[in-house]
Amino acid sequence: MKKIILLTIVLVTSILTSFSQTDQTPSDDSWNKFIEKLSMANSEFAKGIVGESMKEIWSHGDDVTLFGGYGAMIEPGWKSVESRLEVAAKQNINGTYSSKKIMNKIDRDFAYLLQTEQYIFPGKTPINFRVTMICKKEPDGWKIVHRHGDIIKEPQN
Repeated sequence: MKKIILLTIVLVTSILTSFSQTDQTPSDDSWNKFIEKLSMANSEFAKGIVGESMKEIWSHGDDVTLFGGYGAMIEPGWKSVESRLEVAAKQNINGTYSSKKIMNKIDRDFAYLLQTEQYIFPGKTPINFRVTMICKKEPDGWKIVHRHGDIIKEPQN
């Protein structure tokens, strides 16, 4: 068991080291366009909508995964992710969305994004998430291939 943990630490360190060598956005501005689409999609999601903007920012492959903020783990693949997004969007409606980027690293065709997100719904306590997304560049732009979000339980400053 200790060997597996050690190997995992070495692998993650290696991946992060390779990402840290290229902390930049692509010159074609495709990453910034992706971030704008992501914000728009999450704003619609806060209103209970999983529309075209949400579907556009996700890869539709069989390897796409989502570890949702409400604790559900689902089977890989776009159909499972899409279904879970639709269920989650119906949990709350008429809300607002905001985010704060912690960092992103881009290395050619792969990137990760760390951010906090806040959803505010009328008459409810705001919900704060910490989110990690792994993205890849596809022919039509950056797409999410994995998203892991969990609710932040401690108060935010």
